[in-house]
Amino acid sequence: MSFSPASGTSVSFEQILSWFGTFTPQLKFKLMALRRESSTEGFENVMRESMFVFRSVLLDLSRQPKGAGRAKLAHAYLDGEYSARPVKNASCASGCSACCRSFPKQISEDDADLLAAAVNEGRVEIDRAELERQAGAAGGAAPCLFLSADNKCRVYDIRPVVCRKYHVTSPRENCETDGAQVNPQIDLMPELIASASLSLPDNGIGFMAAMLNDRVKSAETVDAT
Repeated sequence: MSFSPASGTSVSFEQILSWFGTFTPQLKFKLMALRRESSTEGFENVMRESMFVFRSVLLDLSRQPKGAGRAKLAHAYLDGEYSARPVKNASCASGCSACCRSFPKQISEDDADLLAAAVNEGRVEIDRAELERQAGAAGGAAPCLFLSADNKCRVYDIRPVVCRKYHVTSPRENCETDGAQVNPQIDLMPELIASASLSLPDNGIGFMAAMLNDRVKSAETVDAT
């Protein structure tokens, strides 16, 4: 998995992607842009650093048991990255919630375990009827189950990886305007961290409502016995 092609040897983009196990679409986009914009030597240096980060995070996460605790570790990696290198010109702010109300919500199993624990332990309430409805809607776009009436995240401290790494640099009102240009900010290191988390063999991805519904029902069944 090391980036060490022989002199004059061409490495296909598909080969490069294969080194990353499961990768986010945003990581693919970023690597394509870097390969197009960089010299051969520059891109090789980027790949060496990227593989070091990816493998280091993957190894650290793989040492943790599956579930909520491992999700928190992935969150800590992302938070540390954004603390060291904040997104420049991000227009996101508390109360802007277009992404929370529109996109289908796909999250990892670890993040689903973390959110389900908050629900099952009574730390956050959700509309069970709406949960059932969304779970049966095959991943259609719907407001997030954790979005408050004043458009704020009620689980901000434990929000999933996909939410933590989504930022836009276009004007905030564009997110609310049909047909307006929205510019998501895609940074390499956060995508490497997210891809490492998804590359864990026991950390699949699925639609949030369906995964959450399964976990809430399982907890209710256990409590009833």
